[in-house]
This record gives sequence, structure tokens and C-alpha cells, in this order.
Amino acid sequence: MTYKEVQRLVGGTGSVGSESGFNSHENHYLSIIYDGVAPHSYASLIFSNGTVSSKTEYGLK
Repeated sequence: MTYKEVQRLVGGTGSVGSESGFNSHENHYLSIIYDGVAPHSYASLIFSNGTVSSKTEYGLK
């Protein structure tokens, strides 16, 4: 799933946690964090070369 697809699904852009590499080159990594409604809840998605490579969540229902 691409970042654009995630944006449409979630309904927002989230916050950039970290980024490495160049957007148009191989080995580009982007961490996006979406805050949840409950205190300290979040979803964190790692994109590798434009697609989701891993996800972590805490406190979401």
C-alpha cells in the first residue's frame, strides 16, 4: 500500500517521524505517525521505497 493510499484510507497525512534517503532513489525510508483519539495512542507506519513495509500501533481500538 502506498502513502497516498494510506492517506485516503485514514483521512489525513499524519506526522513525519523520520526520513532517510532521497524520495526518487532506492533505499528511501519514511516513518509516518498518526495520533489516536485516546491519550498516548498512535499508529506508526514505515514506508520503504514508497510502500508500507511495517506498522506498529499502541492503544487503538
